[in-house]
Amino acid sequence: MTLFIDGKKIEAADGQTVLEAIYKAGLELAHFCWHPALSISGNCRMCLVEIGTPKMGADNTPLLDENGNYVVSYIPKLQIACATPATNLMHINASSEKVLKARKAIMEFLLINHPLDCPICDEAGECKLQEYAYKHSIGESRFTEEKEHKPKRVAWSDKIMYDGERCIMCSRCIRFAKEVAGQDVLTFVNRGDKIYIDVEKGQTFDNPLSMNVIDICPVGALTSRDFRFKSRVWEMSFGNTISPHDSTGSNIHVGTKKNQILRISASVNPKANEYWISNDVRLDYKKYEENRLVTPKIKGQGVLWNELYQKAADELKKFKPEEIFVLCSPIASMESNYALIKFAVSLGTKGIGFFTHFDETAEEGRLIVKDKSPNLCGLLKLGLSLEVNNKAALELPERMKKGEIKAVIILEEGQIENLEFAEFVLDISSFGKSPSSKDTYQAPAATAFESEGTFVNKDSLIQHFTPIIETKSQRASVNLGRWDKFGADNDSWSKKNIIDALPSWKIIAGIAQFISANWNFNRAEDVFDELKVKYNFSDLSYKMLDDYKGFNLDSAADEKPEYIYKSHIYKP
Repeated sequence: MTLFIDGKKIEAADGQTVLEAIYKAGLELAHFCWHPALSISGNCRMCLVEIGTPKMGADNTPLLDENGNYVVSYIPKLQIACATPATNLMHINASSEKVLKARKAIMEFLLINHPLDCPICDEAGECKLQEYAYKHSIGESRFTEEKEHKPKRVAWSDKIMYDGERCIMCSRCIRFAKEVAGQDVLTFVNRGDKIYIDVEKGQTFDNPLSMNVIDICPVGALTSRDFRFKSRVWEMSFGNTISPHDSTGSNIHVGTKKNQILRISASVNPKANEYWISNDVRLDYKKYEENRLVTPKIKGQGVLWNELYQKAADELKKFKPEEIFVLCSPIASMESNYALIKFAVSLGTKGIGFFTHFDETAEEGRLIVKDKSPNLCGLLKLGLSLEVNNKAALELPERMKKGEIKAVIILEEGQIENLEFAEFVLDISSFGKSPSSKDTYQAPAATAFESEGTFVNKDSLIQHFTPIIETKSQRASVNLGRWDKFGADNDSWSKKNIIDALPSWKIIAGIAQFISANWNFNRAEDVFDELKVKYNFSDLSYKMLDDYKGFNLDSAADEKPEYIYKSHIYKP
């Protein structure tokens, strides 16, 4: 069907509301309470518009004026665009004098009791109320009475803090708790100017998805107790990537400062996590900063990269192919696993295995899975199997003890039993561990937050992730904040810790060059370009994966998402 928004012609689908049609056409309309993944409440009234339809003639066809334009009959009262179904030839005035006057009145009403907390509020800089106050309000207050005081600093759980004075009663959190999280414990308390939102008596809002209410709250009423008062958003750099926490392939929006992750929120992907992420995905970043391996080591002594490459290659040449075992990992990227499998082939060994990372205590549900690795499905797409290769990994400790396996290459895995029986261990890991054999070579691997590559989630969706944290060999792919953009070398706020870690595929390629292997891998995409040909991943590229928000490897064709709704974000 055809709609006219302020005279502009757009197309809409059957069943869409006016507001949905506006956003799917790439336009914007002020709103607080509407969210495409939640039911319609229509209580903020910010999306009021004039709505009319063409007058019909006696022959039931639209009447036209002398200029050939439709003669439109408008409904006397303004209508909310979020709850009004779109109809063919509907005319919507979203910026007429009548609409702008109503919008300013709504903003004045919302701001009457709103506190001036902006200087200390975590939402400042990405707040819809701030944005609309600038765009749509009268610019001054006529309210001279004392503002209404409501509960502040109320802990809904150990993760979420609520401020009743900042709340504009949009009810997004109430609807999310009931419709998405499945924990219907939030409700309005009191009415009129004393209204606020509270948790049912004796309850806490502690659902595994509960922190998503912080993302969808359009103001600073809901804040993360983990991030609270850590930084202003304009001081931070932001980038989008894929969470390495589990097999959901959740898309995340990561905020950093001084090359350190401070906050993770949901990034929208209709094919993977939709608009939400689990609390574990949101808070998982902390483990990637602890006990980091920051320099290459041989027998506990720091060495240069080339020395490690050369000596590791020399050691590997001493062993027969059947005495070597390579341990792939569902934690590592497609590119790193492919490089290790290719390296195993060049060594002549058939000893290839991997461990799984299932948490059997996890109660599976929406975005909650037992598989706590991001790329198990990717390993299977590379030709490995649970029956053969996972079984081989489980048998590895006993085979080392018997002396059948003497050399082991470990890719991004934790501590392995019986490594002390091996004569040579190359441990490619992001984290420091005690040397497990008399001849352990340790190579610091970049984490998924520090490297580029691809993961395949549980639904066979292959997605491209990019570096958020800078290393000595890799720039971060982020929109720089003011501190990172304008800080000089002698400014204390621009000082940051940059470690000497490399992507695992690059470490493997570095060793391979000393074993007569002519690998031409300079970028992660060079590795991807080779593996996609070998494993029939059609004509994929990193750019295509970004544009399409991932590609389903089990589908002959995949589609680009129509549009991506963003509730409110920092706009530098």
